Amino acid sequence: MKQIFLFLFLCSLPVLPLRADSASLHSVRRIYLENLDPTFQQYLKLEFTRQFHGQVNVVLDRRLADAILTGRTEKQSGTALRAGRPLGLNNVSVGTVDLLDHEGKVVLWTERAGDRGTLIGEPGAEKVASRLVKKLKKAMR
Repeated sequence: MKQIFLFLFLCSLPVLPLRADSASLHSVRRIYLENLDPTFQQYLKLEFTRQFHGQVNVVLDRRLADAILTGRTEKQSGTALRAGRPLGLNNVSVGTVDLLDHEGKVVLWTERAGDRGTLIGEPGAEKVASRLVKKLKKAMR
């Protein structure tokens, strides 16, 4: 009889994950920036500070991070007008990033953004960083 009660008690306990640090986009609070162009990395740090207001921080030591942000930026050559793009609205700079778990083995999130620069002015990597962090913030809600 005791064995039946013990079995019923154990079955009524909530199921816990096998790993306490399971990968989840919503649990990320500290991000390490890795293998990024130094200028683009500075813009990303600035945007994390501006947009997350301390909810998510950039750390300088990979061991302290909940997630790792990797990626690359590229400049597209040529500013010729494209069909259907008024005022030459072209992506002059494009950035692609991946947010990986703290071990770098699971992709939690990936995104691509451009700056939509005009012939008049090209915001470049700063605008790309702003858009990528904004998209990450939206995904983390």
